[in-house]
Amino acid sequence: MLSNSTPANTNYLDSSRFRFVVSKLPNVNFFLQSTTLPGLNFGVAPYSTPFLDVDLPGDKISWNDLVVSFKADEDLRNWEEIFAWIVAMGHPQNLEQFKEILESSSFDHRPGKGGLYSDASLTILTNKFNPMMQFNFVDCFPVGLSEIPVGVTDGDIVYPNITATFRYSYYTIKRLK
Repeated sequence: MLSNSTPANTNYLDSSRFRFVVSKLPNVNFFLQSTTLPGLNFGVAPYSTPFLDVDLPGDKISWNDLVVSFKADEDLRNWEEIFAWIVAMGHPQNLEQFKEILESSSFDHRPGKGGLYSDASLTILTNKFNPMMQFNFVDCFPVGLSEIPVGVTDGDIVYPNITATFRYSYYTIKRLK
């Protein structure tokens, strides 16, 4: 039997209406250009039979990376925020640099987590700029920061885009409307 029902909302999602916040990165939040809602994958467990292999639901979800793109501010403070975070986690120049990141008030201080994580949120807005849905990313940390292109060959002023890649434990969804 065919259904003649029409969805309550027939508007398309406007992908330019969003807000993204990482509590550790106020300068990135302001200059943000784009992000993607990461996908996820659910593994399978192969089950062999004499005639064919059957896939059964697995037991783990793998979450794709969270990637954000932002314009570089003139002082490069937004790029430097992420740079300092990555260096302090991965290759601090001294123990003080690592200690600073652990003691930073803008980092997550949950027991057993250390101060290396920061939660993030992506809020999708309606066509009238009202918050509709929020995605909360738990235990984010940066794993990549793109290069900054500079040069004099372009005739026009070029404001470079920078890409940062984050990993996180998981994300939750909260419908706001």
